[in-house]
Amino acid sequence: MTPNGFVPDENMPETELALFCLPHAGGGTSAFHRLRSLVPTWLRLVPICLPGREARFSEPLYTELVPLVTDLSDALRPHICRIYALLGHSMGALVFFELMRELRRQKLPLPCLFIVAAARAPNLISKLEPLHHLPDLQFLTALHNRYGGIPEKVRGNHELAASITPTLRADFQVLETYQYRQAAPLEVDLLALGGRDDEAIMTADLAAWQQHITGRFSMRLLPGGHLFLTDSSSHTPKAAMHTIVDCLRPFAGK
Repeated sequence: MTPNGFVPDENMPETELALFCLPHAGGGTSAFHRLRSLVPTWLRLVPICLPGREARFSEPLYTELVPLVTDLSDALRPHICRIYALLGHSMGALVFFELMRELRRQKLPLPCLFIVAAARAPNLISKLEPLHHLPDLQFLTALHNRYGGIPEKVRGNHELAASITPTLRADFQVLETYQYRQAAPLEVDLLALGGRDDEAIMTADLAAWQQHITGRFSMRLLPGGHLFLTDSSSHTPKAAMHTIVDCLRPFAGK
């Protein structure tokens, strides 16, 4: 890891296009590592590790978006001298959206493509009922009812629930205390991916991203629910990566 831990300390050849990946709330980098076998040699997946999970499990969690974006921009600055793209899954898309605004403020290069997966446009986030203040069991149950992905054996086991709740709660505090502010659209292309069975993110939520960019906008719906991108029990992650690779291919070698 780099000194602040976000980006793996890997040598990336200048010819490779880097795809930085941020997970959904509570998620880690493991799902993105599994996707590495699906990408061509010219594309390097770079999963970003947030505090409170995996190698950074013992580090303090972020509960506000601004400090997270500030630290993440510092971590990525040395890596964006080359062409790159961003892939944000759910919460990860919001973090990357505000990151791009910060990069623009610093007059740093923006990505060739911004990919959002199962993510509501930032101006719509505040319309949701907040959950992060709920007691542990109610919190996990409410999350599962809205997004899925938290098995009954976890929700019904105090020890297992206690191990995941702090990170999830902190991530949802980041989301639910976010204050959207008007600004000029970003000069980037955007690909919005959604799950056809996602009951939390509607097609209109994905389509609303178009107002936040000036570049090309495209949207694809794939089989699965909110966690379609990391669902190892289905073929959807493979289909999603094929779509992403096809959209990135024109930028390879530039």
